[in-house]
Amino acid sequence: MYSFKYNNENVYFNYVLGDHIASEWKNKIFYEIRLLEKIKSLNLNGLYVDVGSHHGNHSIYFEKFCNSDKVISIEGNPFNFNYLKMNIAQNKCKNILFNIIVSDKEGETLTMKYDMKNTGCSSVVNSKINTSVKSKNYINNTTTTLDNLLKNEENISLIKLDIENYEYYALLGAQNIINKHRPVIIIELHRNNPYYREIINFLHKNKYKTDGISYAGSPTFIYVMDSVF
Repeated sequence: MYSFKYNNENVYFNYVLGDHIASEWKNKIFYEIRLLEKIKSLNLNGLYVDVGSHHGNHSIYFEKFCNSDKVISIEGNPFNFNYLKMNIAQNKCKNILFNIIVSDKEGETLTMKYDMKNTGCSSVVNSKINTSVKSKNYINNTTTTLDNLLKNEENISLIKLDIENYEYYALLGAQNIINKHRPVIIIELHRNNPYYREIINFLHKNKYKTDGISYAGSPTFIYVMDSVF
């Protein structure tokens, strides 16, 4: 376990040996701290939704150091989800946790692949396959939509999406939430994302704007509805 102090509070992370993201915790800092501190500066209250929570880096920051009233953490990879649970408990956070793949459809079974040296790169690779004939780094899980998962939630102020080129499907399954709550959207968006243009068009159609600044090592942008930066 790595531990460090942030804002005079101790933070703890269980980690996978040699994992890319854990190297930041070893250096006693949150991963993507510039992004996190920018989000904190927005001073948003309400519900924060962390889609692609991995081992809890952003989720713990949202719960402990932002102005959130509630945090929902969603991780599709069951392997990563076990670390998420451990780290949320270790830091005495109150996050609500879901181990499910966020998509545009309900109840599908999909396969995810992940790399033990960069477990944050868990990605949907196919419909359900026989994982017994693959390496141990393939795993199956089922899907839901944010519209279904969050249908009874109030004051959804922020949705963060970092799900390895599956963001477009998550957005399609969140249209009702977006219409009702107009949350700030934090999205990792590579130009080589096969749905890059579709994502840009979706955000434009829903009247989202960005300052165009990437706040993380991977291209990650803040989109706000009807806002001029």
